[in-house]
Amino acid sequence: VLYIDQLMLNKMISLSAVGVYSVMFFAVTLIAIPARNLRKISSVVVAESWKRDDREEIQMIYKKSSLNLLIIGVYLFFIGWWILPLALEYLPDYKDGIYVFFFLGIARVVDLATGINSDIIETSPKYKYNTYLNLLFALFVFVSNLFFIPRFGLVGAGIASCISLITINLIRWYFLKRHFGFGLYSKAYVKAIIVGVLFISCAHFIKLPFSPIISMILIFVVGSVSYGIVVVKLRLSEEVIDIFVKLKKRVGLK
Repeated sequence: VLYIDQLMLNKMISLSAVGVYSVMFFAVTLIAIPARNLRKISSVVVAESWKRDDREEIQMIYKKSSLNLLIIGVYLFFIGWWILPLALEYLPDYKDGIYVFFFLGIARVVDLATGINSDIIETSPKYKYNTYLNLLFALFVFVSNLFFIPRFGLVGAGIASCISLITINLIRWYFLKRHFGFGLYSKAYVKAIIVGVLFISCAHFIKLPFSPIISMILIFVVGSVSYGIVVVKLRLSEEVIDIFVKLKKRVGLK
C-alpha cells in the first residue's frame, strides 16, 4: 500500500508530499506493533486447529484476538491522535499530514478490530482466497487513489487507504462468516467500540491550555489512566485487565 501511495503521490502531487505521507504512514504502523507477535503465535495455533478441524477453538481465538487488539489499538490511536497536533508544533513542515494520520489510524484500528482474519483464511482449506483478497486490496487502493488524490490532495491518499482497508476487512469478515460461520459479535466487543468512539472524540475536541511538552505528558498520563480505568470497570477483556494489573504492580500501585 505504501509503495502504491508513494508512486501515485509523487506522480500526482509532489515528492515533498511523499515525504510527509511516509512519515505519517510509519507513525501509524506503531499502532499495529502489538498485533505482530500475536499473529505470529496465533497463526501456528490456528493451523493446528484446522488440522484437527477444531472450529470452536478457531472461533474463540478469532473473537479474543479481535477484542484484545481492538482495545489496545484504540488506546494507541487515541493517545497518538491527541498528542500529534502538539508534536507537530515542533515539526511545522509535517502539519499537512495530520489528517493522513487520522484516516490511516482509523483504518489500522479497524484492521486490528477484525483480528487475525487473514491468518485464519490463509491456514484454512480455502487459503487461495487470501491471495485473491490481497490483490483485490491493492486494486482498491489504486482505484480509490485515482478518485481521492485529485480532490483532496495528500489527505486523499489517506482517505483512499482507509476506505480500501476497511472494505477488504469487511469482505474478509463476510467470507469467514459465510464459509465457516465465524463471527465477531459479543457484548464486550460492542462496548469496546463505543468506548473507542468516545475516547477518540475526546482526543479530538479536548485541548489543554499548557505548553506542548507539559500537555503531551499530561495527555499520556491522564489518557492512559482514564482508559485503563474504563476498561477495567467495564471488564472488557480479562487478558487486557491482566496487563493493567501487572503494570500497576510494576509502578508500585495497589
